[in-house]
Amino acid sequence: MKKLLFLPIIAILLTMVSCNSDENTDTHPLKGTKWISAFDSDRSVILHFITEHDYDCWLVNQNNAIIGNIHSGTYSIVDNNISFSEGVDFAANLRGFEFIDGTLRSGSMVLNYRYMVSFVWEWVYGRSRTFVKIQ
Repeated sequence: MKKLLFLPIIAILLTMVSCNSDENTDTHPLKGTKWISAFDSDRSVILHFITEHDYDCWLVNQNNAIIGNIHSGTYSIVDNNISFSEGVDFAANLRGFEFIDGTLRSGSMVLNYRYMVSFVWEWVYGRSRTFVKIQ
C-alpha cells in the first residue's frame, strides 16, 4: 500500500519540476529597449538597443516619425555602467555625434557624448543627455 501512495507523490513532484531551458534566462537590461530624449523644441533622439551589443540612434519629429538615423554602433554594460564603442555617424547635420559612456538608472539613463564642431574640426566633450525608457 505504501508503494501505491509513493508512486502518485513522485508523479506529482516530477510534473512540478521545470527545466532550466523552459524558463526565460534573458536578463539583459537593455536588449530590445527604446529610450527617448528631447533634442530641441521640434525633435527628439530615440536610442534603440537592438541586441546585447548593437544599438541604433534616430532623430524623430514631434510625432516620433523617424527623420534621420544619427548613429549606430556597439555597446557593453557592466552593472549599471554603459560603454559605447566608436559608432557610425549617418546625419550630416550632426556630424561626429558619438556616445561615450553612461549610467543606467531605474527608468532612465544619463549618457555622456561628444560632437564635432565643423568649423574648427575639434571634439567638444562634457555633454550629457538624459533618456527615459519608452519600450
